[in-house]
Amino acid sequence: EPGELERWYAHPALGPIIGYTNPIYGQSGLESSLDGYLRGLQGYPSLTIWQNHLLYGMPPPGLDVRLSLDLPLQQAADAALQDQVGGLVLLNAQSGEILAMATSPTFDANTLEENWQSLVADAGAPLYNRPADGLYPPGAALAPFLLAQAAQSGTIPDLPGSLTYTLDGERLWCALPPSGHNWGAAIRSDCPASAAKLAQGTGEDGLLALLEALGLFSAPQLRLPAQSGTQPETIREAADWLLGQVEPDSGSALTVSPLQMALAAAVLSNQGTRPSPLLVMAVDTPQAGWVVLPWLEEPVEVFAPKSARSAAQQLADAQLPLWQTTACTFGAEGQSACWYLGGSLEGWPGTPLAMAVLLENATPQQVTAAGRGLLETALTP
Repeated sequence: EPGELERWYAHPALGPIIGYTNPIYGQSGLESSLDGYLRGLQGYPSLTIWQNHLLYGMPPPGLDVRLSLDLPLQQAADAALQDQVGGLVLLNAQSGEILAMATSPTFDANTLEENWQSLVADAGAPLYNRPADGLYPPGAALAPFLLAQAAQSGTIPDLPGSLTYTLDGERLWCALPPSGHNWGAAIRSDCPASAAKLAQGTGEDGLLALLEALGLFSAPQLRLPAQSGTQPETIREAADWLLGQVEPDSGSALTVSPLQMALAAAVLSNQGTRPSPLLVMAVDTPQAGWVVLPWLEEPVEVFAPKSARSAAQQLADAQLPLWQTTACTFGAEGQSACWYLGGSLEGWPGTPLAMAVLLENATPQQVTAAGRGLLETALTP
């Protein structure tokens, strides 16, 4: 009713994504980026807005918007991150529609004023939208794309006899026991020698070009605030750079968000093409009903379909129609960032899927269980 407002968030776990509008604490998330539609300042003819201000001193009623999120998958994603710190994105690899975007810890925007002081003081940063704003080193999680690049150039090297790698005098080991001595098993298990060998073959310039094509140097455009790490100024010794730990202010660090990595993962499930992300799908206007909103980016072809298919097949799971890989990077004071990337294989009759999961200070087993479990749920009819 004019002059009255009651705000209620039906799925509190989406707090950092949906955001909040509060007269004291401001706005965040979609509440901020879609404020014009939600407040009635967009989607109406200019004359209607002017008349309402003239007659009532306020805009016309706010409009409804429709998101791409799938509630059952969103609930499964929230459950997958329970008691963990991190974020994940599950999307339609072909259309770019985001089916689930989960972050943990989270907060209930319904009780924002009561809990504000404890929320801002919480070391777990529950107000933080980790899938879109969190930036983490990808490390060997980039190995699947290096494998596809090698397949595209027709120069897949021989797999090293030893899957360990020595960096700065320290011996790096596989994060998980490999199921065999082949490229797929080595990359799925985060064996450092496999990523190093592929990086050496790609070279410094080739690696930078690949990362740019994957969209890792630009913030995704999806009507939601999203961050991007900066492009490294220099890369020396591609293998050591990929696996090594460098300080963020050194000019050569690379950090990426789970949203960026999910879009990159979609390349292997979408015939080599990176889709445009889509979260806000439509707005309900008084003149035309539901109006579909356009994508804000164009899809980008990264690999030929054959090259993407080859990499995905080598990373295929033995039981389900999906490909997957796990990788962990370790920074100062033992802090870790563990990734799970996966997606559906060609021939899967349902929606083509891709996802990225990032867990802070977790084990490879934990991130693999979270990611594979959600993909299995999404693939189950």
